[in-house]
Amino acid sequence: MSNARVWVTGIGAVSPLACDSARHFDRLLSGDSAVEQLGGWQYRNYPPILQARVTGFDRREMIPDRMLRKLLSPSPGYAVAAATEALRDSQLLHSDLKKCGLYAGSVCLEANPDAFIPALREAVDDAGNVSLDRFARNGMKLIDPLFLVRSLPNAGLCSIAIQHQVLGPNANLTNGPVSGLQAVIAATEAIRRGDAEIALAGAYDSLLQMDCIVDHLLSGRLAAAADAPSRACRPFDRARSGYALSEGASFLLLENSEHALRRGQTAYGEILSYGESASPGRLLDPNEKEDGALEHAARLSLAHEPNPIDLLFMDGLALEADDDREAAAYANLFGKSGPAVTAATGALGFAGAATASFALAHAFLAMRRHMAPPLINCEGPLPRYDFRILHRASPAPVRRAMVWSSDRGIKNAALVVGNVEQ
Repeated sequence: MSNARVWVTGIGAVSPLACDSARHFDRLLSGDSAVEQLGGWQYRNYPPILQARVTGFDRREMIPDRMLRKLLSPSPGYAVAAATEALRDSQLLHSDLKKCGLYAGSVCLEANPDAFIPALREAVDDAGNVSLDRFARNGMKLIDPLFLVRSLPNAGLCSIAIQHQVLGPNANLTNGPVSGLQAVIAATEAIRRGDAEIALAGAYDSLLQMDCIVDHLLSGRLAAAADAPSRACRPFDRARSGYALSEGASFLLLENSEHALRRGQTAYGEILSYGESASPGRLLDPNEKEDGALEHAARLSLAHEPNPIDLLFMDGLALEADDDREAAAYANLFGKSGPAVTAATGALGFAGAATASFALAHAFLAMRRHMAPPLINCEGPLPRYDFRILHRASPAPVRRAMVWSSDRGIKNAALVVGNVEQ
């Protein structure tokens, strides 16, 4: 593997805060929140549920290809738009991308349960019983023949490739909330191997399907509805109760530094180091004692980075076990004199595979803007969380930042990124 430096030269984002990365980050810096009450007649028998939903997304404008516009479900559509913005931002939108790599983290299956309702209704006979014969004869005809195509986990990756003729090495990762960081790690390794000189990498997801909502609701991980939904997600706070479900996409354009210099392109920063870890015992038994797997991933990412970290982007899921895991990793890594801490959960909710990809975009935008985004809604932090939380946007140079992500301690990833002396 070569010693090629991997720069980030383009950023794209579609989020509940905004449908482009600049406005998204402006609202994040302002302490805005997109969390609101989930409405709709289909949820009338549910307890109050919070959401952070993408609004103002114009499919005609954001997805130029007419076939893709008709075919794609929401989140892969967001992926196409975010990747397009990253290409435009890096001055590569209309370039030959046949050798460009493409690495995406995504939801495992984005299936709309409503697609089966007409077919199931047709399968009910006059006595109110479900008849498989009626379903086979009449119900099957009512199911969208493109249902599976619309639900595939690599729909976003394929659509980006079709839209922009991105034909280089590629991979789609469906590994929960760590997928976004793992996609960037895979893209970085591809560039360092020489498999590609440029690569799109990021993630997309939508947790606002009914099956996802029910799953998170039954697991007890959703924030209790408050009088002010925008203040309900409270990481590390005494009044925390969980997170809101969200959606969106964020992509980066990664580039071999020599390639960027040849075309006179500046960079937001560079990927310096990374680490991954797993705790398979916790997959079999979620009650198994924590084994420091998140800390191990972060320690691996710090092993070859001698410079201090200025800012740490945490998950901030506002649940005791998750907050404690992050706090323990921080204490063991940095003690009481480590970097400032932030997280976007109060503003964006939890966007599944896209969550850490958003955080990575925030890290590079913070380096470009010399402004660290706040962690909102932590008004009464628990004393045992002994680290410096950024309660408001902080104007300061960010030279090195770490982004980490953990799926309940089972799967973990961490990246260190830094600014570029150009």
